[in-house]
Amino acid sequence: METATATAPARRRRIFPGWYVVGGAMVIHFSVSVAFVYGFQAFFNPITQHFGWPRTVTAGAFSLQRLEGGFVSPIAGLLVDRVGTRSMAVAGVLLIGGGLVVLSQIQEAWHYYLGFIVISLGMSATFASFPAAVVHWFVRMRGRALGVMSSGPIPSGLFVPLVVLLIEVVGWRNALLLLGLAFVAIGLPAATFIRHHPQTYGYRPDGDPVEDDPGTTGQLQAAAGTPGPQDRTRHGAASGLSIRQAVTSPAFWLLALIFGVHQMGPGALFVVQIPYFESIGFSSQAAASTLGVFTVLSGIGRLGAGYLMDKWDRKKIVAGLMASNAVGLLVLVNITDYWMVFPFALFFGIAFGGMIPGRSILISEYFGIRNFASVQGIINSVDVVFGIATPFIVGLSFDLAGSYQPAFLGIAILIALSTPLPLLLRKPRALAEPGAS
Repeated sequence: METATATAPARRRRIFPGWYVVGGAMVIHFSVSVAFVYGFQAFFNPITQHFGWPRTVTAGAFSLQRLEGGFVSPIAGLLVDRVGTRSMAVAGVLLIGGGLVVLSQIQEAWHYYLGFIVISLGMSATFASFPAAVVHWFVRMRGRALGVMSSGPIPSGLFVPLVVLLIEVVGWRNALLLLGLAFVAIGLPAATFIRHHPQTYGYRPDGDPVEDDPGTTGQLQAAAGTPGPQDRTRHGAASGLSIRQAVTSPAFWLLALIFGVHQMGPGALFVVQIPYFESIGFSSQAAASTLGVFTVLSGIGRLGAGYLMDKWDRKKIVAGLMASNAVGLLVLVNITDYWMVFPFALFFGIAFGGMIPGRSILISEYFGIRNFASVQGIINSVDVVFGIATPFIVGLSFDLAGSYQPAFLGIAILIALSTPLPLLLRKPRALAEPGAS
């Protein structure tokens, strides 16, 4: 007698369930982008002015968040590989929502930093689970699926002016409280769509027909944990390096350097994009609207890079993304009129958006997916030095020079000098050898 697991794939679904995983991640990614990643910039000046803090204090919380993320990411990756993606996604949603509620009640600087710590824990959990789930559900279409997954925040910047309006109407405390509650209400249902392995539910990656693979129901269930040679060859269900092999390879450290330098541009803008445009004469609403332009145009990179990396040389595409990053920052420091926001957002958006799927694609290519979340978490912890330094650099730039432009210019030069680094990447020998696992 056939089990439900065996018969489920036979009932053809119009939509491969892997796309539900992608959709759940998109909803959470969109929501956290509105509530915090982009939206919190609208709170930067109101909180700074309310408490009279130097900008290095306000921006310093972002450095603390990234420092904590560096320590927590490897743990989050290990937990994802062991307890699964859905549990981590649910926990992350609750922590992020709780952190926003904490921020709505702050009275002292340490309260402010505590809120960031809670949010950082949540973001480490959620952002470790999303790509780990997607790389297991897709192989041939991995780049496209990761690109679609990362496209959730594309419209989020358009909602930031509404966050600004919300602050003006109800005050920054009530606005944070409402955003925290709304995020949990939206994020929890979406987190239930996150699933770790397709084999657990009787499916193959990419929606490949089960009958194409020999075996019984028992073999299908076993494939979720320890796939045989045929699964490893066709789908990469558990192929890849051990954590030790990955960390000791030159490719690991070179990728960590590439990701770290590249993220300095977005890391600076996500702290002070709205304050920067206000500092050069834009109104609060106009400054907030630049986020909408940026996030929409970042969709070109999110979707385009994922698609292209399934087709062309990934190293050259990443080098192009780094060059685009530097060009975008150079345009930024020379903006004098609103129309110049569009070329800035185009170059910078493509660079930022493209590296989101690119990061997961490269990690899975150079180290496999057996310990994908763990390796990704460790790389994030190595990148922490760049994440810590960037907010302090931009805050200090304004406190000392009265402008964010020196910081942006210095970061642009560093990224430009690092553009050739992706071309030096070489796949670890252990992964290149047949039968590596």
